[in-house]
Amino acid sequence: MTVIIENVANFIWGEWLVYILLATGIFYSFRLKFIQIRKFTYILKKFFRQRVISKDRNINSFQALMSALGSCIGNGNVIGVATAIISGGPGALFWMWVSGILGMALKYAEISLGIQYREKNSNGDYQGGPMYYLSKGTKFKFLGGIYAFFLLLQNSGGTLVQGNVIKDVFLSFFNIKELGTSFILL
Repeated sequence: MTVIIENVANFIWGEWLVYILLATGIFYSFRLKFIQIRKFTYILKKFFRQRVISKDRNINSFQALMSALGSCIGNGNVIGVATAIISGGPGALFWMWVSGILGMALKYAEISLGIQYREKNSNGDYQGGPMYYLSKGTKFKFLGGIYAFFLLLQNSGGTLVQGNVIKDVFLSFFNIKELGTSFILL
C-alpha cells in the first residue's frame, strides 16, 4: 500500500507540475501585461497606506494581502528555500526569484477569479475560492466538488504531518512529551 501511495504522490508532485505552473505563470504574465512588475509601486503604496477598518464587514486591502500570503506561505517555503540553496547553489536563488515573479501573476489571476465568482451567504459575508470559480466559471460543475474534497484530504493529512514534526521538535529540544505538545497546540 505504501508503494502505491508513494507512486501517486510522485505522480502528482512530479516535475510536470512545476512546468505547468511556470507555463501558466508565463501565460498570465503576458496576458496581464506583466502586472506584477507594472503595478509594483502601486501595490506598495496600497500596502503602506493607513489601514482603515471596513465598516461593511468586508476586509481591507491589508487583510486581503495577509489572507493571500497566509494561503501561500507554509513550512515548505522555509524548508524548500534552504534545501534548494544547499542543493543547487546560488543559481537556485535566481530561479526561485523568477518563479516567484511568474507566480505573482498566477496568484493575481487566482484572487481575481475568487472575487469574480464569490457569493454572499445568509449572514451577508462573502464566501468563495477555487471551489466557486471552478464550479461556476467552467462548464464542468463537478470540478468545484472534486477540488473541495481533495482540499479536505490535503488539509487533514498536512495538519497531521505538521503536528508530528512539532511533536518531534518539542520532544527533542524541550523534552516535552506528546500529550504536553498536544495541549500546547490546542
